[in-house]
This record gives sequence, C-alpha cells and structure tokens, in this order.
Amino acid sequence: GEANLAYPGNALGVRTDNVGTGLIVAVEIGPSPFTPNGDGINDELSVGFVLLKMLEERPLEVAFYDLGGRLVGQGQSEATRGKAGDQTFTWDGRDLGGQVVPPGIYLCRIKVEADDQDIKLTRLVNVAY
Repeated sequence: GEANLAYPGNALGVRTDNVGTGLIVAVEIGPSPFTPNGDGINDELSVGFVLLKMLEERPLEVAFYDLGGRLVGQGQSEATRGKAGDQTFTWDGRDLGGQVVPPGIYLCRIKVEADDQDIKLTRLVNVAY
C-alpha cells in the first residue's frame, strides 16, 4: 500500500477524518443544483448518510422545508426506521400536494429519535430549472 511516516513499521491505520463524531455523519446530498423539471437529468435528489452508535432500530425521517419553515416534502426510503449503517433517502421535488416545488433554496432536515433526545441535522438544498 501507500507508505506513510505517520505509521511506522507494519502498523495499519484507518483514516476517519471525514466521518465526524455525531450520530449522523458522512452526509451527502446531490445533485446540486437539483432540477426536478422532468427532463430526466438531475430529477431526483439523493440524501445519503451514515448512522453511528444505534444498537436498535429507531424512527428516522428526512423532510424538506421552505425557508419559512413550512414542510414541503418528505424523503422516501425503503426503511422508516434506522439502525447503524448507511441510509439513503430520495426526493422527487414534489410538495405534499404532488406539485413540483418552485425554484429556490430549501432545508433538508434529517431526524433520528435517540435514547435521550431527537438528533437533527439540517442542510441546504438548491432547486433550479
């Protein structure tokens, strides 16, 4: 493998500097910008992340809000309960009424119910078309 002075001799090292220390880590949201205009290019947003330290399944959700704080969409996943490991949700850019949301900036909130409190993480999503 790659030689590195930080690991002398036959030591094996695993790099984790991009993972983080919380329960929700390694968040990847894309494409950016997201363009749900029906042309077949970047029409679906993917929200991927890793749950850590979850020994049993817990309620898990990904929701989308406008900048006024109003719920406009829900992420879809095969699982609505999460356990430690990779998680993936998708959003087609449609609001709760089935209409495509207008272009703009939206908030993506990932929420998992932990033992002592709900853990929430929010990221921006850009919608353009």
